[in-house]
Amino acid sequence: MIPFWPIPTFAAVTRRGVALRNEEERVTKSKTKPISARALYAIKLRGVAEYQAGGETWWFYRRDLGDGRTLWLQSMLAGNLRISTGPTGGMSFDQNWCFHDHDAAWRAAVGWNGHGDPEGWYKHINTGRRRPNGDPAKEYVAW
Repeated sequence: MIPFWPIPTFAAVTRRGVALRNEEERVTKSKTKPISARALYAIKLRGVAEYQAGGETWWFYRRDLGDGRTLWLQSMLAGNLRISTGPTGGMSFDQNWCFHDHDAAWRAAVGWNGHGDPEGWYKHINTGRRRPNGDPAKEYVAW
């Protein structure tokens, strides 16, 4: 039976219980391109307007990553935001990152290249990894 959430293997868990699969690769490949405050504000306005217009839009922002995956930025309970990735054309998610900081979530959704982890998240739902205040140095596994 396949577990609902992927459980990190022993090889994936390293010093201090932190799940670091190919740490060097994740750090070097994960890039978030800079975006101006004005451009980010315009993207936010457009996304929130589409969301509030109703219809089939249940996300604030959606973008094709170019490798067969799509990125969605969606709202969560308690006012947090979540970035999810999944197969293009599908309605399932393979990775989910939660954000307390809305600005960090929007910047990651718009500028992240889709490799490794986006910047600024506090919880990775699929692996149980947590980063207090989005700080990678304080990452630990919660389960």
